[in-house]
Amino acid sequence: MAHSMFRLLLAQAAGGGGGDVTTGMFWWYDAQALSGYANGDPVASWPDSSGNSRTATQDQGTSAWQPTYTTGAIHTHPAVRFQSFGGNGRGFSMPGTFNPSEAHLFIVARPESNSPPYHIGSISFGPTFPATVDGTGTITDHFGSNSSRSVGAAGVDTTAGFIYHAHAASGLWEAHVGNSLLYTNATNTVTWGVQKLGAYLSGGSFNTEFLGYIGEFRVYDSALTGTQVTNITNALGTKWGITP
Repeated sequence: MAHSMFRLLLAQAAGGGGGDVTTGMFWWYDAQALSGYANGDPVASWPDSSGNSRTATQDQGTSAWQPTYTTGAIHTHPAVRFQSFGGNGRGFSMPGTFNPSEAHLFIVARPESNSPPYHIGSISFGPTFPATVDGTGTITDHFGSNSSRSVGAAGVDTTAGFIYHAHAASGLWEAHVGNSLLYTNATNTVTWGVQKLGAYLSGGSFNTEFLGYIGEFRVYDSALTGTQVTNITNALGTKWGITP
């Protein structure tokens, strides 16, 4: 009996038995893991929960212009609220050289208005990721490619929040909301930009800052099985109170 239970736990840890997959991540920023913050406090840094010590940091020293910790932002759970301050609205810089041949992105977010809920960009409109989603539920994605792809209306819930998943590899690019495949492209070329979370960096200036809440951000820099992807999505749904 003990051996059977041990095998079950191993299968779940690998994503084969319905459990979450928390190994193999390059970045993992989780608002539920933030501690010591009160509602409305500025968030100058976001610790990396992946074990890689890649803490995301704000490059704007003025606390009034930094994203803020917000309680109950996604259902009853906290999230980091991003807002625009013109040229002073900054995203987070994420350390680490990111250049895998295959990668998966998962984000839990809730937009406030017609603005991208998340955008990691490179300077001068270079390759960017992940998706941009506006209040109408339209997605345009740059994940793992130097060209954007319009996914179209995605049925995104801008009230309760949603789970977005993108998968990029050579010859393959896919976009999902929850467990629904929205778009696929069979001619993908994997390219990556300078990593920013919550703002688009263009020509040395920050533009199109996200207006809304980010609860969790994960990037896996390797292949995942279909079962693992489903397990991750379902685990995020349970964790954040979102039907995937």
